[in-house]
Amino acid sequence: MSLFHSYALHRKLQVYAVSGCIKKAIEALNSMRCVSWKPTVHDYNSLIYCNMRSKFVSIDEIVEVYLGMKRFGPSPNAITFNTMLNGLISLGRLRDAIWISKDMREIGFLPSFSMLSKLLKRSFILGSLGDSFSIFEFMLNLGCIPTEPCLMKLFVALCKDDPNIPPTAFVVLTVLLSNKDCFQGSRDFNPIFWALCKSNHIDYALAFLCYLKKTGFRCDVYSYTALVYGFCRKKSWKEAFECLDEMEAEGHKANVITYTIVIKSLSDDGKLKQSLDLLKMMEEIKGCSPDLVTYNVVLRALCQHDRRHFKIDELVQIIDGKGFTPDQYTYAAIAVGLLKRRKSSAAERLIRRIISSSCCFVDVVIYNIYLNILCTGNRTQEALSMVNNMMEIGFSPTIVSYNTILKGICNEKQIDEAIEIFYQIGWPADLISFNTLLAAACEQGDSTIIQRILYRMEYEGVELDVVSSTCLILYFCNAQEITPFVKFLDDAIGEGFHFSIGTFNALMSCLCKKRLVAKAYTIYSYFRSKGISPDVTTYDILLCGLIKERDNFLVDQLLSDMCEQKLKPDVFTNGVMYRFCKEGMSPFDLQLRYHMHGNGINQTVLAAEG
Repeated sequence: MSLFHSYALHRKLQVYAVSGCIKKAIEALNSMRCVSWKPTVHDYNSLIYCNMRSKFVSIDEIVEVYLGMKRFGPSPNAITFNTMLNGLISLGRLRDAIWISKDMREIGFLPSFSMLSKLLKRSFILGSLGDSFSIFEFMLNLGCIPTEPCLMKLFVALCKDDPNIPPTAFVVLTVLLSNKDCFQGSRDFNPIFWALCKSNHIDYALAFLCYLKKTGFRCDVYSYTALVYGFCRKKSWKEAFECLDEMEAEGHKANVITYTIVIKSLSDDGKLKQSLDLLKMMEEIKGCSPDLVTYNVVLRALCQHDRRHFKIDELVQIIDGKGFTPDQYTYAAIAVGLLKRRKSSAAERLIRRIISSSCCFVDVVIYNIYLNILCTGNRTQEALSMVNNMMEIGFSPTIVSYNTILKGICNEKQIDEAIEIFYQIGWPADLISFNTLLAAACEQGDSTIIQRILYRMEYEGVELDVVSSTCLILYFCNAQEITPFVKFLDDAIGEGFHFSIGTFNALMSCLCKKRLVAKAYTIYSYFRSKGISPDVTTYDILLCGLIKERDNFLVDQLLSDMCEQKLKPDVFTNGVMYRFCKEGMSPFDLQLRYHMHGNGINQTVLAAEG
């Protein structure tokens, strides 16, 4: 074969590789074997490079070519590995890239620092945290330490991913701190403060603060703001205000962000008076003017806690007087406040005016509030039309939008229509969606629809929670189907599900109202056998039912159980005793039995001795 013919085949394999025809490219490659020194590693590299740079990348077939080179030759060289790595990184095939990097090391080549850094940064973009840490470990094994920004980004991501701060995060932090030049100022270490405080580990943040002070670093306002945030998350108000004082003592004036964090945290904890006092203090004493975000936080808190004595109009006037233009958060808070005060008409007028004005800040939250207004007013058809209008103008309804409509339809007792819409739209349902449907189906006692919902939940991989389980329990009770109910409980408990005593109390109350006291006592015996402890309400429910049935033996047994549990009759229990004294059992008799059991005296023994 002439050299010219060999060159022609080389060009041919390049054309095939660019067009994605790897099999034909390999055929052209094999045709070169007529020449003793062909095909070379350069020919293979050319095939890989041309395909990786084309629009028709066949990554699996390229990997097969690479494996063929390892098995049969020619052996991959540094260019082979770099070409493979560049292509895999660009395509986001991180695990394949990690595998190639490790292969490269085993064969005797070392990936460059820039290539590994590129791989690590790509993993950040793709959000593949596990791969990011694998790359980090591989770099350490090679003696390559990632840059400080990469280490910081990895540490923050690990803390954000796991609130418990996994050991992997401390490995990264140790590497970061081992470099004495990694911190040039507060901007370099503030992300660590925020990562620790956001993951609810203020203790580690304080330890880090001590480390910085020992090494001569000074914190700034953002460092202390992070600590204040951490204390507020743990509701450690004394420490939060002490941190503010220390901040001022070191010459750092708290800014509007710092105060807003404290005001929001106090408001979320129901401490509205303290948050309003702080709002007043920050402006009048500290000279820090609140911004629109601060006022929105206060407005939202006042509306959510339904402080009727506080006029919303007054705060809106203050906001306007400060020169702020209300945004979507302002209007959303006002609308929620109006709804809390049962002024749905006023809230609807406000939302309609905002939407019709085509304000640039109208978002899906505003639409969701409007959908809630329509659905609570039994106007679900209007809500469905609104969803269509949202989609036409470019808004994508959220799961909250769909669940609001679903709840509205179920409240209108249109369970069949709710199921039909649920299947037609095909939205990404969550547990709230299924619980809404299940509650409506159980209330109506429609076993067919219940089965359909349960099958769909199993198909979607959605597990029952306390709400859905309680709905099913009450359904079994209303249907008086105790046997399938006990089987359901056995299956659920066997899978590790924990029921609260409140769930069982609701069931027994329902059974006793239907005068099915014996079945209620069966349920009581069942959950006692499973190690679930009853409360006083449990005994109140059963005593009331058993006294009606004049079952003195079980009443005596229950009183004995109460003593074993160290539970004493409450006001309701004594009321039951008094109310049913005419049923052949006086209050004195019941009280005597209780005190006898409490002192370890068995009534049967006492009678025998008498």
